[in-house]
Amino acid sequence: MMQVLFVIDNLGSGGAQRHLINIANGFSERFKVKVLLYNNNLENFYKLNKNIQIKEIRRSTYNGFDLGVFIKIWKEIKKSNLIISFLPTGNLYCLLCRLFLNFDNKIICNEVSIKNNYEKLSKRIFTNILYLQADHIICNTVYQANNLRNFPFLKNKISTIYNGCETKKFYHRIKKDYRNKVFIIVGRVAHPKNGLRILKALKLFYKRNKFSPQIQWVGRIDNTTFKDQELFDDMQAFLKKNQQIKSKLHFLGEIKDIDQIYKNADGLISASTIEGLPYVICEAMLSGCPVIASKISDNKIILGDNKRGLLCNPYSEKSICKAIEKLVYAEEYKIRELTINAREYAEEQFINKNMVNKYLKLIEDLI
Repeated sequence: MMQVLFVIDNLGSGGAQRHLINIANGFSERFKVKVLLYNNNLENFYKLNKNIQIKEIRRSTYNGFDLGVFIKIWKEIKKSNLIISFLPTGNLYCLLCRLFLNFDNKIICNEVSIKNNYEKLSKRIFTNILYLQADHIICNTVYQANNLRNFPFLKNKISTIYNGCETKKFYHRIKKDYRNKVFIIVGRVAHPKNGLRILKALKLFYKRNKFSPQIQWVGRIDNTTFKDQELFDDMQAFLKKNQQIKSKLHFLGEIKDIDQIYKNADGLISASTIEGLPYVICEAMLSGCPVIASKISDNKIILGDNKRGLLCNPYSEKSICKAIEKLVYAEEYKIRELTINAREYAEEQFINKNMVNKYLKLIEDLI
Protein backbone atom coordinates (compact mmCIF):
# COMPACT_ATOMS: atom_id res chain seq x y z
CA MET A 1 0.00 0.00 0.00
CA MET A 2 1.32 3.44 -0.91
CA GLN A 3 2.66 5.52 2.01
CA VAL A 4 1.55 9.19 1.91
CA LEU A 5 3.21 11.71 4.21
CA PHE A 6 1.50 15.03 4.98
CA VAL A 7 3.80 17.76 6.33
CA ILE A 8 2.56 20.81 8.26
CA ASP A 9 3.56 22.82 11.35
CA ASN A 10 0.59 22.00 13.59
CA LEU A 11 -3.05 20.92 13.56
CA GLY A 12 -4.51 24.14 14.96
CA SER A 13 -7.65 25.85 13.70
CA GLY A 14 -6.20 27.40 10.51
CA GLY A 15 -7.49 26.95 6.98
CA ALA A 16 -4.38 25.07 5.78
CA GLN A 17 -4.79 22.63 8.68
CA ARG A 18 -8.45 22.15 7.80
CA HIS A 19 -7.45 21.54 4.18
CA LEU A 20 -4.92 18.89 5.17
CA ILE A 21 -7.37 17.10 7.48
CA ASN A 22 -10.02 16.80 4.77
CA ILE A 23 -7.56 15.47 2.20
CA ALA A 24 -5.80 13.09 4.63
CA ASN A 25 -9.10 11.62 5.86
CA GLY A 26 -10.19 11.10 2.26
CA PHE A 27 -6.89 9.41 1.39
CA SER A 28 -6.90 7.11 4.43
CA GLU A 29 -9.45 4.82 2.77
CA ARG A 30 -6.95 3.98 0.03
CA PHE A 31 -3.45 4.73 1.32
CA LYS A 32 -1.34 4.41 4.45
CA VAL A 33 -1.33 7.98 5.74
CA LYS A 34 0.97 9.72 8.21
CA VAL A 35 0.80 13.38 9.30
CA LEU A 36 4.12 14.95 10.30
CA LEU A 37 3.98 17.99 12.60
CA TYR A 38 7.31 19.84 12.57
CA ASN A 39 6.48 22.79 14.85
CA ASN A 40 3.47 21.88 16.93
CA ASN A 41 2.65 24.69 19.36
CA LEU A 42 -1.15 24.30 19.44
CA GLU A 43 -3.62 21.66 20.51
CA ASN A 44 -5.10 19.58 17.69
CA PHE A 45 -8.33 21.28 16.62
CA TYR A 46 -9.65 18.92 13.93
CA LYS A 47 -10.11 15.14 14.03
CA LEU A 48 -8.13 12.73 11.90
CA ASN A 49 -9.42 9.25 11.11
CA LYS A 50 -8.19 6.66 13.63
CA ASN A 51 -6.06 4.81 11.08
CA ILE A 52 -3.92 7.92 10.40
CA GLN A 53 -0.63 8.12 12.30
CA ILE A 54 0.53 11.46 13.75
CA LYS A 55 4.28 12.05 14.17
CA GLU A 56 5.39 15.11 16.15
CA ILE A 57 8.95 16.37 15.69
CA ARG A 58 9.04 19.50 17.81
CA ARG A 59 6.75 21.39 20.17
CA SER A 60 7.84 25.01 19.91
CA THR A 61 6.77 28.53 18.95
CA TYR A 62 10.00 29.05 16.96
CA ASN A 63 9.15 29.50 13.27
CA GLY A 64 12.63 29.69 11.71
CA PHE A 65 14.62 26.98 9.92
CA ASP A 66 15.98 24.25 12.20
CA LEU A 67 18.63 21.79 11.01
CA GLY A 68 17.51 19.10 13.45
CA VAL A 69 13.93 19.34 12.18
CA PHE A 70 15.22 19.25 8.60
CA ILE A 71 17.07 15.96 9.20
CA LYS A 72 14.07 14.37 10.97
CA ILE A 73 11.75 15.36 8.13
CA TRP A 74 14.17 13.85 5.61
CA LYS A 75 14.17 10.54 7.55
CA GLU A 76 10.37 10.43 7.38
CA ILE A 77 10.34 11.40 3.71
CA LYS A 78 12.61 8.46 2.87
CA LYS A 79 9.91 6.07 4.13
CA SER A 80 7.15 7.57 1.98
CA ASN A 81 6.09 7.25 -1.65
CA LEU A 82 4.32 10.61 -1.80
CA ILE A 83 4.82 13.79 0.22
CA ILE A 84 2.16 16.52 0.39
CA SER A 85 3.37 19.68 2.13
CA PHE A 86 1.53 22.75 3.38
CA LEU A 87 2.48 26.36 4.16
CA PRO A 88 5.73 28.12 3.14
CA THR A 89 8.00 26.59 5.79
CA GLY A 90 6.63 23.07 5.26
CA ASN A 91 7.16 23.40 1.52
CA LEU A 92 10.66 24.76 2.15
CA TYR A 93 11.72 21.85 4.36
CA CYS A 94 10.50 19.20 1.91
CA LEU A 95 12.00 20.83 -1.18
CA LEU A 96 15.37 21.38 0.52
CA CYS A 97 15.37 17.70 1.48
CA ARG A 98 15.11 16.83 -2.19
CA LEU A 99 17.67 19.45 -3.24
CA PHE A 100 20.42 18.44 -0.81
CA LEU A 101 19.61 14.85 0.13
CA ASN A 102 18.01 13.68 -3.13
CA PHE A 103 15.25 11.06 -3.31
CA ASP A 104 12.87 9.80 -5.99
CA ASN A 105 9.59 10.19 -4.09
CA LYS A 106 6.96 12.56 -5.41
CA ILE A 107 6.37 15.95 -3.74
CA ILE A 108 3.18 18.02 -4.03
CA CYS A 109 3.27 21.51 -2.49
CA ASN A 110 0.16 23.44 -1.53
CA GLU A 111 -0.25 27.23 -1.84
CA VAL A 112 -3.28 28.31 0.20
CA SER A 113 -2.59 32.04 0.40
CA ILE A 114 -2.11 34.68 -2.30
CA LYS A 115 0.51 37.09 -3.57
CA ASN A 116 0.44 40.14 -1.30
CA ASN A 117 2.26 43.37 -0.48
CA TYR A 118 3.67 41.96 2.77
CA GLU A 119 5.54 39.13 1.04
CA LYS A 120 9.16 39.98 0.31
CA LEU A 121 10.00 39.74 -3.39
CA SER A 122 13.28 37.96 -2.59
CA LYS A 123 11.40 35.32 -0.59
CA ARG A 124 8.90 34.77 -3.41
CA ILE A 125 11.68 34.40 -6.00
CA PHE A 126 13.55 31.97 -3.73
CA THR A 127 10.36 29.95 -3.16
CA ASN A 128 9.61 29.79 -6.88
CA ILE A 129 13.13 28.60 -7.63
CA LEU A 130 12.74 25.87 -5.00
CA TYR A 131 9.41 24.91 -6.59
CA LEU A 132 11.45 23.59 -9.52
CA GLN A 133 12.15 20.65 -7.18
CA ALA A 134 8.43 19.95 -6.73
CA ASP A 135 6.54 17.46 -8.87
CA HIS A 136 3.39 19.58 -8.66
CA ILE A 137 2.01 22.69 -6.97
CA ILE A 138 -1.67 22.93 -6.03
CA CYS A 139 -3.30 26.29 -5.34
CA ASN A 140 -6.76 26.66 -3.87
CA THR A 141 -7.40 29.75 -6.04
CA VAL A 142 -7.15 30.49 -9.74
CA TYR A 143 -5.66 33.85 -8.75
CA GLN A 144 -2.57 32.36 -7.10
CA ALA A 145 -2.15 29.69 -9.78
CA ASN A 146 -2.00 32.41 -12.44
CA ASN A 147 0.53 34.36 -10.38
CA LEU A 148 2.80 31.33 -10.17
CA ARG A 149 2.45 30.62 -13.89
CA ASN A 150 4.20 33.95 -14.54
CA PHE A 151 7.35 32.13 -13.44
CA PRO A 152 8.17 30.38 -16.77
CA PHE A 153 9.50 27.04 -15.52
CA LEU A 154 6.45 26.39 -13.31
CA LYS A 155 3.73 26.65 -15.94
CA ASN A 156 3.24 22.93 -16.48
CA LYS A 157 3.23 21.86 -12.84
CA ILE A 158 0.45 24.02 -11.37
CA SER A 159 -3.21 23.16 -10.76
CA THR A 160 -6.14 24.80 -8.99
CA ILE A 161 -8.27 22.64 -6.70
CA TYR A 162 -10.87 24.39 -4.57
CA ASN A 163 -11.45 23.52 -0.91
CA GLY A 164 -13.75 20.65 -0.02
CA CYS A 165 -16.30 20.67 2.82
CA GLU A 166 -18.75 18.20 4.26
CA THR A 167 -22.29 18.91 3.04
CA LYS A 168 -24.10 21.29 5.39
CA LYS A 169 -27.80 21.57 6.17
CA PHE A 170 -29.24 24.62 4.39
CA TYR A 171 -31.10 27.09 6.59
CA HIS A 172 -33.34 29.80 5.18
CA ARG A 173 -32.93 33.09 7.01
CA ILE A 174 -35.84 33.94 9.28
CA LYS A 175 -37.07 37.50 8.78
CA LYS A 176 -36.30 39.71 11.77
CA ASP A 177 -36.21 43.41 12.60
CA TYR A 178 -33.25 45.00 10.84
CA ARG A 179 -32.04 46.44 14.16
CA ASN A 180 -31.57 42.92 15.55
CA LYS A 181 -29.34 41.49 12.81
CA VAL A 182 -26.33 39.41 13.90
CA PHE A 183 -23.22 39.09 11.74
CA ILE A 184 -20.32 36.71 12.25
CA ILE A 185 -16.60 36.88 11.57
CA VAL A 186 -14.88 33.48 11.60
CA GLY A 187 -11.10 33.30 11.81
CA ARG A 188 -8.25 34.18 14.12
CA VAL A 189 -8.02 37.77 15.32
CA ALA A 190 -4.90 38.67 13.34
CA HIS A 191 -3.53 41.32 11.01
CA PRO A 192 -4.73 39.83 7.67
CA LYS A 193 -8.32 39.63 8.97
CA ASN A 194 -8.58 43.44 8.87
CA GLY A 195 -10.25 43.82 12.28
CA LEU A 196 -9.56 47.52 12.86
CA ARG A 197 -11.01 48.56 9.51
CA ILE A 198 -14.10 46.43 10.15
CA LEU A 199 -14.57 48.27 13.47
CA LYS A 200 -14.24 51.61 11.70
CA ALA A 201 -16.85 50.45 9.17
CA LEU A 202 -19.20 49.61 12.05
CA LYS A 203 -18.63 53.06 13.53
CA LEU A 204 -19.56 54.60 10.17
CA PHE A 205 -22.62 52.33 10.03
CA TYR A 206 -23.65 53.57 13.48
CA LYS A 207 -23.17 57.20 12.45
CA ARG A 208 -25.33 56.74 9.32
CA ASN A 209 -28.03 54.49 10.78
CA LYS A 210 -28.11 55.35 14.53
CA PHE A 211 -27.66 51.68 15.49
CA SER A 212 -25.20 48.86 14.89
CA PRO A 213 -25.72 45.13 14.19
CA GLN A 214 -24.28 42.64 16.63
CA ILE A 215 -20.96 41.07 15.65
CA GLN A 216 -19.83 37.65 16.87
CA TRP A 217 -16.14 36.96 16.22
CA VAL A 218 -15.30 33.25 16.29
CA GLY A 219 -11.57 32.49 16.52
CA ARG A 220 -8.54 32.70 18.75
CA ILE A 221 -6.70 35.94 19.42
CA ASP A 222 -3.38 35.55 17.60
CA ASN A 223 -0.42 37.58 18.87
CA THR A 224 2.37 35.50 17.32
CA THR A 225 3.76 38.41 15.29
CA PHE A 226 4.30 42.10 16.05
CA LYS A 227 1.71 43.10 13.43
CA ASP A 228 -0.90 40.79 14.95
CA GLN A 229 -0.27 42.13 18.45
CA GLU A 230 -0.28 45.71 17.17
CA LEU A 231 -3.60 45.16 15.42
CA PHE A 232 -5.25 43.73 18.53
CA ASP A 233 -3.92 46.60 20.67
CA ASP A 234 -5.29 49.12 18.14
CA MET A 235 -8.66 47.34 18.14
CA GLN A 236 -8.81 47.44 21.94
CA ALA A 237 -7.93 51.16 21.98
CA PHE A 238 -10.62 51.83 19.35
CA LEU A 239 -13.28 49.92 21.30
CA LYS A 240 -12.37 51.79 24.48
CA LYS A 241 -13.16 55.07 22.71
CA ASN A 242 -16.28 53.74 20.97
CA GLN A 243 -18.42 52.04 23.59
CA GLN A 244 -21.43 51.85 21.26
CA ILE A 245 -19.44 49.47 19.04
CA LYS A 246 -17.80 47.62 21.93
CA SER A 247 -21.21 46.70 23.35
CA LYS A 248 -22.14 45.02 20.05
CA LEU A 249 -18.89 43.06 19.53
CA HIS A 250 -18.48 39.64 21.16
CA PHE A 251 -15.28 37.58 20.95
CA LEU A 252 -16.39 33.94 21.23
CA GLY A 253 -12.98 32.25 20.94
CA GLU A 254 -12.49 28.97 19.07
CA ILE A 255 -15.60 26.85 18.50
CA LYS A 256 -15.17 23.39 16.98
CA ASP A 257 -18.75 22.90 15.84
CA ILE A 258 -19.98 26.20 14.45
CA ASP A 259 -22.97 24.96 12.45
CA GLN A 260 -25.27 26.65 14.95
CA ILE A 261 -23.34 29.91 14.47
CA TYR A 262 -23.95 29.79 10.71
CA LYS A 263 -27.59 28.84 11.28
CA ASN A 264 -28.37 31.83 13.49
CA ALA A 265 -26.28 34.45 11.67
CA ASP A 266 -27.73 37.01 9.28
CA GLY A 267 -24.46 37.21 7.41
CA LEU A 268 -20.74 36.42 7.36
CA ILE A 269 -18.21 39.25 7.09
CA SER A 270 -14.93 38.13 5.51
CA ALA A 271 -13.13 41.41 4.85
CA SER A 272 -9.55 40.08 4.89
CA THR A 273 -6.78 41.83 3.00
CA ILE A 274 -4.83 38.58 2.44
CA GLU A 275 -6.66 35.31 1.87
CA GLY A 276 -6.67 32.32 -0.41
CA LEU A 277 -10.02 30.55 -0.43
CA PRO A 278 -11.37 30.70 3.14
CA TYR A 279 -13.23 27.63 4.36
CA VAL A 280 -15.63 29.96 6.16
CA ILE A 281 -16.94 31.32 2.84
CA CYS A 282 -17.45 27.79 1.49
CA GLU A 283 -19.26 26.69 4.65
CA ALA A 284 -21.41 29.81 4.84
CA MET A 285 -22.53 29.36 1.23
CA LEU A 286 -23.45 25.74 1.91
CA SER A 287 -25.32 26.70 5.09
CA GLY A 288 -27.43 29.48 3.58
CA CYS A 289 -25.58 32.22 5.47
CA PRO A 290 -25.24 35.35 3.27
CA VAL A 291 -21.62 36.34 2.59
CA ILE A 292 -19.85 39.69 2.50
CA ALA A 293 -16.32 39.15 1.20
CA SER A 294 -13.30 41.18 0.13
CA LYS A 295 -12.86 41.86 -3.55
CA ILE A 296 -9.60 39.87 -3.59
CA SER A 297 -8.35 36.51 -4.86
CA ASP A 298 -11.17 34.37 -6.38
CA ASN A 299 -14.01 35.97 -4.41
CA LYS A 300 -15.39 37.75 -7.47
CA ILE A 301 -15.62 34.40 -9.29
CA ILE A 302 -17.08 32.58 -6.30
CA LEU A 303 -19.67 35.21 -5.42
CA GLY A 304 -20.52 35.86 -9.05
CA ASP A 305 -20.10 39.63 -8.88
CA ASN A 306 -22.80 40.00 -6.18
CA LYS A 307 -25.06 37.20 -7.49
CA ARG A 308 -24.13 34.77 -4.69
CA GLY A 309 -22.85 37.23 -2.10
CA LEU A 310 -21.71 40.84 -1.68
CA LEU A 311 -18.23 42.13 -2.44
CA CYS A 312 -16.43 44.98 -0.70
CA ASN A 313 -13.12 46.81 -0.90
CA PRO A 314 -11.22 45.61 2.19
CA TYR A 315 -9.16 48.83 2.27
CA SER A 316 -12.24 51.07 2.53
CA GLU A 317 -14.39 51.19 5.67
CA LYS A 318 -17.01 52.98 3.56
CA SER A 319 -17.19 50.04 1.16
CA ILE A 320 -17.44 47.52 4.03
CA CYS A 321 -20.12 49.67 5.66
CA LYS A 322 -22.18 49.84 2.44
CA ALA A 323 -22.05 46.06 2.04
CA ILE A 324 -23.30 45.58 5.61
CA GLU A 325 -26.07 48.11 4.97
CA LYS A 326 -27.19 46.26 1.84
CA LEU A 327 -27.48 43.03 3.79
CA VAL A 328 -29.16 44.61 6.81
CA TYR A 329 -31.87 46.27 4.74
CA ALA A 330 -32.22 43.58 2.03
CA GLU A 331 -35.72 42.22 1.40
CA GLU A 332 -36.38 38.60 2.39
CA TYR A 333 -36.80 37.48 -1.23
CA LYS A 334 -33.41 39.00 -2.10
CA ILE A 335 -31.69 37.13 0.73
CA ARG A 336 -33.39 33.91 -0.38
CA GLU A 337 -32.26 34.41 -3.98
CA LEU A 338 -28.69 35.19 -2.88
CA THR A 339 -28.36 32.19 -0.59
CA ILE A 340 -29.99 29.67 -2.94
CA ASN A 341 -27.63 30.76 -5.74
CA ALA A 342 -24.72 30.41 -3.31
CA ARG A 343 -25.80 26.93 -2.21
CA GLU A 344 -26.13 25.67 -5.79
CA TYR A 345 -22.65 26.95 -6.65
CA ALA A 346 -21.11 25.55 -3.45
CA GLU A 347 -22.60 22.11 -4.07
CA GLU A 348 -20.83 22.06 -7.43
CA GLN A 349 -17.49 23.47 -6.27
CA PHE A 350 -16.88 22.83 -2.55
CA ILE A 351 -17.88 19.26 -1.71
CA ASN A 352 -15.15 17.26 -0.01
CA LYS A 353 -15.52 14.12 -2.14
CA ASN A 354 -14.96 16.13 -5.32
CA MET A 355 -11.81 17.74 -3.92
CA VAL A 356 -10.34 14.41 -2.82
CA ASN A 357 -11.10 12.84 -6.21
CA LYS A 358 -9.27 15.67 -7.98
CA TYR A 359 -6.21 15.07 -5.79
CA LEU A 360 -6.40 11.32 -6.48
CA LYS A 361 -6.62 11.89 -10.23
CA LEU A 362 -3.57 14.15 -10.07
CA ILE A 363 -1.62 11.51 -8.13
CA GLU A 364 -2.53 8.85 -10.69
CA ASP A 365 -1.10 11.09 -13.41
CA LEU A 366 2.10 11.74 -11.40
CA ILE A 367 2.90 8.17 -10.37
